[in-house]
Order: sequence, then C-alpha cells, then structure tokens
Amino acid sequence: MAAAPASSRPARAGGRRWLVPIALSAVIAVWQFSFNSASPDSRRPYAMTASMGLCQDAPYFFYFFHHYGVFPVGALEVPRLGPSKQAAADFVARHGDRLTMDFGWPTNTPRFGDYAKLFLFYPDLLLRGDPGHASAIPCNELLFIVALLAVFWAFWLEGYGLLGTLVVVLVGSDPFQIVETYGRGNIFSIPISVALLALAAHLRFLTGRKGVDALAWALAIVSGVALATFREIRAEAGLMAASVLATYLLARAPLVKRLLLAAVFVLASACTGHAWTTYWADQFVHAEQFVARAGGQVFHAPHGTHHEFWHAIYCGLGDYGTDRGYFWDDRVAFHWATTRDPITNPHPIPYHYVRGYYLEETYDGVHHIAPTDLPGYNRLVRARVLTEIRHHPQWYARILFHRAVAILRDATPAALSLGSLTVGIPGAGWLSIPVLVFAFWRRRFFHAALILFMLPLSAVAMIVYSAKSMTFYGIAHLIALAVAIDLLVRTRRAALARRTADVS
Repeated sequence: MAAAPASSRPARAGGRRWLVPIALSAVIAVWQFSFNSASPDSRRPYAMTASMGLCQDAPYFFYFFHHYGVFPVGALEVPRLGPSKQAAADFVARHGDRLTMDFGWPTNTPRFGDYAKLFLFYPDLLLRGDPGHASAIPCNELLFIVALLAVFWAFWLEGYGLLGTLVVVLVGSDPFQIVETYGRGNIFSIPISVALLALAAHLRFLTGRKGVDALAWALAIVSGVALATFREIRAEAGLMAASVLATYLLARAPLVKRLLLAAVFVLASACTGHAWTTYWADQFVHAEQFVARAGGQVFHAPHGTHHEFWHAIYCGLGDYGTDRGYFWDDRVAFHWATTRDPITNPHPIPYHYVRGYYLEETYDGVHHIAPTDLPGYNRLVRARVLTEIRHHPQWYARILFHRAVAILRDATPAALSLGSLTVGIPGAGWLSIPVLVFAFWRRRFFHAALILFMLPLSAVAMIVYSAKSMTFYGIAHLIALAVAIDLLVRTRRAALARRTADVS
C-alpha cells in the first residue's frame, strides 16, 4: 500500500488532536443530562432556604408579558388559560376587570425587583409552548452546561486540560448547583454559572498568554453588558464584575491600556444598567395603560429594580447578631420600624403594622404599603445598622469573623456526582486558604488567581447573611482542590522528567 502524501499527515494529526476535547465535551454534556431525570431528594439538604428567589407570582406575569410585552400585568386565572395569544386576548376582552398589577402576596415580583427573571421562562416556552405553566429549569440547565463546556474549552486551549477537567468535574458535581439547576425552577444556580462563564472568557488574561489585544476590548464590552444584565436577574451574579475588573487592571499591558480597558467595562456595565432601568420604568407605564383600558386594577405604587440593600443588611445581622435584637425575618424588622423604642427607635415611621409583610395603610384603598417601599423605612434601618457598627465595632467584627468561618466550614463537600448518586467529602472549604498560600509561596500566580477569581461568590455570605445555605454559593474551595491536584501532578511530572534526564 502506498504511503499517504507527507502533506496530509499534519492535517490528519491536527484532526486527531481535536478528537479528545470533542469527545470529552460530549461526555460532559451526557453526564450533566443524567441529573435531569435523577431524583433530587438526596440533595435537598443543599437547596437554598434563605430567600424565595423567583417569586410565586412570576409565572402569572410572564403569561401577559409574553403575549403583550407588558409588565406587570397578571391574573389568577393564568394557569387555566390556553397557551395561544387568542386565549389571552379573549380573557382580556371578557374578563379584563380581573387583570392586576400586584397580587399583594408576601413574595411579590413587582415590588422585589430583578424583573429580568421573566426571561428565564423562554427556553421552556420554546420547548413546550405553554406560557401559562413555564419553568426556569430548562434555562438553568442550558446555562450551566454551556458554562461547564466553556470552562473546559478555555482551559484546554490555554494548555491546562487536566486542570480544566478537574474544575468541570468538581463544580459539575457540586450538590448545591445540581439541585438548584436540575431540581428547582428557581434562580439560585445562576451566580455559579455566570462565574464560570466569566472565568472562561477571561482565562486568557489570568494565564498571561494574552495582553490587551483587539479581542480584549470586545470582551470588556460584552462582559459589561452580560454581567449588568444578569444582575437584573440575581444580584449575586453581578458581583463577578469585581473579579473581571481586577483581571483587567492586572492584565499584561501598559497601565494606560489597563485603565482604559477597565473604564470600557465599567461604562458598558453602567449604560446597560441604565438601559434596563429605563426599560422597566417604561414597562410599568405601559402596564398601567393596558390594565386601565381593560378595566383592571391599576397600581401606581413606587417600584425599584432591585432589592432594598439596607433592609437585607439589617435582617442579615440575624445570623450572628441576635443578641442585639436582629433576626433573619422581614416581619421582625417591620415591627421594630413601626414601634417606638427609647433606645433603638425613638422615632419610628408613622405607620401601623400588625402582621405579615405589609402595613395597615394602603396606597389606594386596595394595595397595602410595603415598608420597603418607603424611603423613610430604608433610611431608618440604614441608620440603625451604621449606628450599631460605629458604637459596637467589636460586636460587628465578631459577626464578620463568624461569617468568614462559616464560609469555610459550611461550604459544600468536594463531591463526585452521577445521576442520583453523590459521594462527597465534607470539610473541603478549609482547603481554600492553605492552597492559596501555597500557590503564592511557589509563585504559581495563575493558580492563585483562579481561586481569587471566585471569591465574589461568597461576598453575600460575608456582607449580608451566612446561614440557610448562603455559603453554598461559594466554589473557591472546589477550585482550590482542582489547583492542588494539578500542582501535585505537575510536581510529580517534573520530578519524573528530572530522573529520566539524570539516567540518560
């Protein structure tokens, strides 16, 4: 048999070189799909319990948002309506008086903000075509699998195939991420998925292989737009902007270029945030007009695009600050704000609170006022928090210390998962610090940067609240374990290479 032409051999060799990553990508996808049909019961203890996330009324608003492009417009009859726009139009024409802009439920999408959560229903809508019963699970699955594949390919192309595979296996086996991605139609899996996408996009800077080239400017713009958009879904996802910004400032390039790259990122993020704010404000105007024309219940209350920051900080002191009257319960905060106390609250807000999540007063005789709607309430809780910190700095330092310990102690286990099975080793959270110190000591700055890149995922547990699964957002310990294994393998390979060289 004649030998193949010499010119064809490199092409064939190059083709074979891509077979391994392509095959592994297929394995990753199939492996992740094994969780789709698996029972989530064994991983329920890792589910988020600190907050509601996706409010119960969101599907009721999505139905009319999809058909008419207006928000917030909803109706209790949505689950019984047909999926077509004609069904929606018939309901509006015959029962427009049942349309509302606010159900007054404890979990309230129009008042809680993060309105872009509605877009999470679209992948399920494309699959099943039913806007009245849409779920966020398909979107969560798609985002997480794409993020894992992006990380794998980014590491492979940078020459760190083993490290990338370890990261994918460990994070892809994380019981918290699995149950939130495949077992619950909520939004708590999004921060980790977004963090992985950000890591994949910026790995070229962390390795030092690339400086500020033409692609870097495009990445800065796209990253600014993407992170600002994901912040409209879940604030924790937007925190990855800190890692991205630090990456640009420390990139291999002259200082002026780095500063300009960071400025482009910040500008893209700010413009996107402003665009979303304007968009949702217009949505409320259009919704008022739509509901008024249909004869429904118009709601002219103020609204914010995100959760109230100081209310969360106030309630969050309920993890280790209960000795000073703080609890992770909105209702406790509302009762305090409306009740005179000569020491902590000599000037309460002039409203009446009895129970639940709303005040006795209403805006229009129908819609009750939520304390977080009031600037006076938000100023009051802010003032108390800042006063406590100023007057009792050791008390607050103790809270921060306990939160830092909780982030390490209460991290998810290092696990291997397949289907319904998870085999985990607890205590993996304690790996982060020694592995990080070792990486710096051995001048493995790339490996150290990988761990540091993921720290913003633990920012909420450190700054706001650290109980009820909030520490499970953090995956720095899983990255640290992957780093430790990779460094061990590299050390053994180097030792073997030296011995081989000595023998020869």
